[in-house]
Amino acid sequence: MSLTITQGYVLEDSAYANMARLVDRDGELLTQAAVSAISLTIFTKKTGVVFAAAAAVSVASTIFDTLQTPDIWTKDSVGYNFRHDGNVLTDGDTWYRFEYKFTPVVGGVFHVLFDVLAKGIWTT
Repeated sequence: MSLTITQGYVLEDSAYANMARLVDRDGELLTQAAVSAISLTIFTKKTGVVFAAAAAVSVASTIFDTLQTPDIWTKDSVGYNFRHDGNVLTDGDTWYRFEYKFTPVVGGVFHVLFDVLAKGIWTT
């Protein structure tokens, strides 16, 4: 795995969807059977304060054994095999760091990072 931090945007008080195409240490697409656990911690990026403490993320709900290409995926025509949908980010005009910790069945732990800007809205 190489260090890549995916950047994204979401509106304040709106749900998010983090998506990526992930490969294993041999460059093969990551599959459900290759991952034993995933956890997520969310930080407020400016201060490093924990916004959401480490929580388990379902492997079966987030890792796909075939690439997905719905219209929401706009990066390319190839698709993604990781998608995590989550609850709202409450502070507008704030950057959040999503740190996913993957524990593979074989090999060492690795992390996937997303920096997400929650754009402020004026409506409450």
